[in-house]
Amino acid sequence: MHPAQYARPLMVGTVFVSIGCVFWPTVSYLLGLGREADPSTQSAPVILVVLILIWNLRDEVAVLPIRPIRWGFFGLIALGFLWLAGQLVFTRVLTQFAVLAMVPMAVFTVFGARWLITMAFPFFLLSFALPV
Repeated sequence: MHPAQYARPLMVGTVFVSIGCVFWPTVSYLLGLGREADPSTQSAPVILVVLILIWNLRDEVAVLPIRPIRWGFFGLIALGFLWLAGQLVFTRVLTQFAVLAMVPMAVFTVFGARWLITMAFPFFLLSFALPV
């Protein structure tokens, strides 16, 4: 195994961690952490499965070119405003949806459309992390 093969899946993991750090209050509730969290949330296993599926795609991702899409930032900004609106009206489902939708949008923006298409199934499964 070549060390460069691990670099690109770890970059996607960095996107997960970055979004998780910026939106930690929402992510902590989503994962069932903290004192105000709902203990019945099942999001943590879903997110773990998504990370494992992305890790298993490392061979396909290793050969994909990185082609950032600059206008994808408008989608991230729109999702940021959606998160803010959810915070202002105290709607957790809206904030959680915005944070979960930011992950594929960030991958699309930073790495390009081919990366998003390659990881479409794990990102589809990420939608099941939303406790509705």
